[in-house]
Amino acid sequence: MNPKIYTIESEKYFNINDDKTIENYNNEIKGILKNHNKTIIKSNLPGAGKSTAASFGGSNVLYCTPFNMLCHILSMDEKEAITVCKLLNLHVNDNDEHTKKKVHFDVTDYDCIVFDEILMHAPETLSRIYKFMLKFPDKKFIATGDTDQLPCISFNFNNVQDQNEYINNCIKLLFPTQIVLCESKRLVNQDDKEKLKQLKKDIFDQSKDIMTTIKKYNFKIIKSSNELTTTTNISYFKNKAYEINQHIQKKEKLPEFYVPVDYHNENSTKKYTLKYYKDQTIVCKTHHQSKNGRLYVNFQYIITSIDDKTVSLC
Repeated sequence: MNPKIYTIESEKYFNINDDKTIENYNNEIKGILKNHNKTIIKSNLPGAGKSTAASFGGSNVLYCTPFNMLCHILSMDEKEAITVCKLLNLHVNDNDEHTKKKVHFDVTDYDCIVFDEILMHAPETLSRIYKFMLKFPDKKFIATGDTDQLPCISFNFNNVQDQNEYINNCIKLLFPTQIVLCESKRLVNQDDKEKLKQLKKDIFDQSKDIMTTIKKYNFKIIKSSNELTTTTNISYFKNKAYEINQHIQKKEKLPEFYVPVDYHNENSTKKYTLKYYKDQTIVCKTHHQSKNGRLYVNFQYIITSIDDKTVSLC
């Protein structure tokens, strides 16, 4: 099946910062979404505005995401969001027969449902999304995704040679209309926009050494965590996260009152001490549920009060 593809090039509007230009750009997307149902909005670059474009699909939009953190990010942007698992009432080890008997999330109040980053879903989940969409012919369905996405979650088929091609073919069946956004809205300077496009080409060019590419675009390289000065960081391992957080806190000016908590390295006797205090923003790493509430993995929470025995979050 060959989808109908609309390529949105913001360069044709001359000056993307002009109010009239942005209005024309948005109206073009709104027109496509109005005249077509089951549309996927893709982007070639980060910051192209997929989620914002999807919001044009209805007056009351529900975003459905593959994982909690993305759901939380959309919620912080004042978008109503839940995970696809919550939408479809899916749990670990569900089978299709069991799912048929379950009650999905109530979508009565929504005229548009957006499946954000849909390319991250496995074929089994896409099949369930397809069946869900068939139940609501009166709803507007939109999806978003990147053309160069990470592999989908839990791809269990062992007879498929090209997973990306297979997933994209599934998406074409679910969303026969495609919009492709070709420019990052986070950048204003045209030279920076062109640099970003070239950077992506270089990163995906496997004939080029990655360190050569990093140096070409003047990425700062450090050889020791002692050189680290940024307060927002990403680590691959949990123990490295403890180490970096401890290092950053030693450099920060902390409140007079804080509660120290010790963490032990899982593979050695090394100990890390992190300090927690009022108004601090923290990220949940372990799901917790009690009669007083529930904490979601990768959600951000603010400490409203803390002492040696209790902590309150919002």
